[in-house]
Amino acid sequence: MGGKIIFSSTIIFLFLLYPFILVADAIDDITAASKAQSAGNYDEAIRLYTKAIKSEELKENLILGYVRRGSCYEAKGQLDSALEDYTAAIKLESNNSYHFTARGIIYMKKGFWDRAIEDFTEAISLNPSNINAYKQRAIAYEKKGLTEAAKEDLRKVMQLGAESGGKDSF
Repeated sequence: MGGKIIFSSTIIFLFLLYPFILVADAIDDITAASKAQSAGNYDEAIRLYTKAIKSEELKENLILGYVRRGSCYEAKGQLDSALEDYTAAIKLESNNSYHFTARGIIYMKKGFWDRAIEDFTEAISLNPSNINAYKQRAIAYEKKGLTEAAKEDLRKVMQLGAESGGKDSF
C-alpha cells in the first residue's frame, strides 16, 4: 500500500513538474542555438531554434526562436524561410517595431519595395525613434524613385542620430 502511495505521489509530482522541465529544455535549446549562431553554425542554430519553437512552452521563447531562426535563414540566403519566421513573430507580437523592420529588410532583399515600405512605416509608427526603419525606408523609397520621401527619411535619421548621440534605436 505504501509503495502505491509513493508511486502515485511521484507520478503526480512529475506531472506537475513536467511543464517546467519543458520550459527549461526550450531555454537550453535557445541558449545553445544562440551560441551556434554566434559561431556561424547556422544549420545547428536553426535545428535548435526549431526544437525550441516546437516545444511551444513559453510565448517569449517562441517569439525569440522565430526571430533568431529568421536571422539564421537570412544569413544563409533563405529569404522565404526568413520571411515566414518574421511573419510568425509579428503574429505573436504585433507591437514590436523590430519584427517589422526585420521583415521589411527581407522584403527589400526580395525586391518587394511596397511591402518593405509598409513594414518600415509600421515599425516607425510603433517606435518613432527606430532609426534603422527610417534608413531602410529611405532606401526603399529611393529604389521606387520617390526621392523626396527618401530625403525626408534621411533628414529624420540625422535628427534622431543627433538626439541619440549617434546610436541606433529600435
